[in-house]
Amino acid sequence: MWSLVMKLSPPYRETVILEAHHGLSEQAISEVLGVSRGTVKSRLHRARARLERMLEGDGRDDK
Repeated sequence: MWSLVMKLSPPYRETVILEAHHGLSEQAISEVLGVSRGTVKSRLHRARARLERMLEGDGRDDK
């Protein structure tokens, strides 16, 4: 699974890593990255959707 996370674009990858690996809350991630909490929520949602597509093997990448 982490190999797929590493294929995400940097903004999505760092957000997922901060949440999943470091256990940070959305608020803490927003402070670390200097973005709004809404941006963090959006990035997590989009990253999860992309990871799901990659797991399903539909051939789509991070674009």
